Amino acid sequence: CYTSSDHDGHDVVFYRAQSGGCCDCGDADAWDPKGFCPRHGAGATDEAIEMLGNSKAEGTRGVAEAIMDWIVRELLGGVES
Repeated sequence: CYTSSDHDGHDVVFYRAQSGGCCDCGDADAWDPKGFCPRHGAGATDEAIEMLGNSKAEGTRGVAEAIMDWIVRELLGGVES
């Protein structure tokens, strides 16, 4: 992402996080979307959805939401007892 983006005039810092870290490209909370690389910027497509197809992607999203709901209930259940 970094080498595919325009960084003229930017103050850029790299660091290695102990837990591994990740690229923030595509995260509008991390920086201005105008700085996103072509893969994450305007008009970019979600490769995972393209590979799965929309119907399978929607099914996967439903499963992920159900799993997250279960995790939250389990965590909150442990706090309340």
